[in-house]
Amino acid sequence: MKEETEAHIDIYESVKQFFNVDEGRYNRICNYLSDRLSIEYNYSKEMEKLSKKYMNSDSAYEKTVDKVITKFAEYDSIVCSEHDKFRSYLNISLEELSILKKNQDIVFKQLKDNIKPVARYHLELASTGIPKSKSNYLKKVEQEKENTETKNSSKIYKLSKDVAAAGLLVGITHLEEARLQLYSTRDATRQQYEALEKERNTLLQKIIKQYSRLQQRMIARFDEEYKPVFDIAQSINPIEDTYIGVKSFMQTWKIADKVYFEHYKNKLPAKDMVFGVPLSIAARGSPDYLPKLLPKCFEAIEKRGLDRINQGIDSEGIYRIAARVSDVTELKIACETSLDEVNLLDDSIDINAIAGLVKMYLRELPDPLLIFPAKERFEYSLNMAVSPPATVPLEERLAKLKFRIKTIPKEKEAVLRALLQHLNM
Repeated sequence: MKEETEAHIDIYESVKQFFNVDEGRYNRICNYLSDRLSIEYNYSKEMEKLSKKYMNSDSAYEKTVDKVITKFAEYDSIVCSEHDKFRSYLNISLEELSILKKNQDIVFKQLKDNIKPVARYHLELASTGIPKSKSNYLKKVEQEKENTETKNSSKIYKLSKDVAAAGLLVGITHLEEARLQLYSTRDATRQQYEALEKERNTLLQKIIKQYSRLQQRMIARFDEEYKPVFDIAQSINPIEDTYIGVKSFMQTWKIADKVYFEHYKNKLPAKDMVFGVPLSIAARGSPDYLPKLLPKCFEAIEKRGLDRINQGIDSEGIYRIAARVSDVTELKIACETSLDEVNLLDDSIDINAIAGLVKMYLRELPDPLLIFPAKERFEYSLNMAVSPPATVPLEERLAKLKFRIKTIPKEKEAVLRALLQHLNM
């Protein structure tokens, strides 16, 4: 497992801070228009104050619309007429911005509410749950190494180590699920944020364009002096501004590194979570709902094993002959380290070890392929008896079995179907 060298990031707090900063940028523009409206009532006295207040640009604002506001302030001191129309326009514009802000505040609150439980759950697992499980696992490994003098104690410590390893594996599985959910939440949030940004920047473009037109009308006699401001307003680019906003958002929310299970024997990260993983996770992304390991094993057994039987090399069934435990364990570690790099068609790999790998995989599934209560299994077996004859017809028993198979998840059904086809070769 990869050692963590840096503190875990609280994604929720980072995104919340990003939204607050972004809201501050939007509020800066709204405040400018609001301040301008207030000043219009006492224009001649206050215009100089407004110009000085917004004349200095802030390098933190990278968007084109922010640069325009700074440029407007440089020319505010020359506006001198048609204040009534201008005040009416400012009132309407601020009302539009207020309505937009009110609606978007609801969406931003919902976004933060959606992010918080996902981000905090991942943070709790990554910063507390996994380190604790890993420490317990490593402690059990050391205890097993130190207590190999007596056979009984060795078995006890091995069992304790295996339980700890299983707990760590489950924890890592949950952490990976949380990481993927966090990634999915980020993508969904990005899409919503992009839509909000585009709506906001488009409205700002419309308001500022009209603002510049009114400004130009107000200072018609200073047309040549004011023309550069109008040209700057035309340079506002919603696409560019949205890109800058989304880029800043993506830089704020960074995806955590994937955590790998590290086997205590080879000290290598298990890039492929294979054994002990639910089928719903192992078969994710597979078009046939099968985990990658099983088709690979089936292909090797069918190509190599059946040839040996047909040639008379093996007279007994491949799955009946038990391979050495060390061979199966070594093959298991290799598959978990990098399943794609394992070539099961290599003749140097014992065919019985591959068969043992299939049995081990099915054994270590968190849930069996078919779940039958003990009472139901007993009744089904009793109805298959020959003497005394079964009381339930064969067709009814088969119908019951087919119904049960149809009710299991599609991943289990796919594995069961592939396994039966394989055994029927």
